[in-house]
Amino acid sequence: VSTAQIAASGVWLGGRDPDGAKIGRLRLPVLVAGGKDDRLLPIGNQIHLARTIPHVVYVDYPGAAHGFFIQEAADFVPRLLRFLR
Repeated sequence: VSTAQIAASGVWLGGRDPDGAKIGRLRLPVLVAGGKDDRLLPIGNQIHLARTIPHVVYVDYPGAAHGFFIQEAADFVPRLLRFLR
């Protein structure tokens, strides 16, 4: 499954996202976060979103993986709560 996901993400990660124009028009607050060692959803996905969405709040966690929100809960949960307020 992860091989198929990575293959499907190739176009998107390469900056040839067919829906990129739609994403770039978002005007609502967006928080994009991820673990730099995430192998299921590579950090390139989050970086692409952060570059495409205007005024995004972006945070990444070196050394964290797919469960970054648990691994880095002491930092991420307060950030998330501030963002949601």
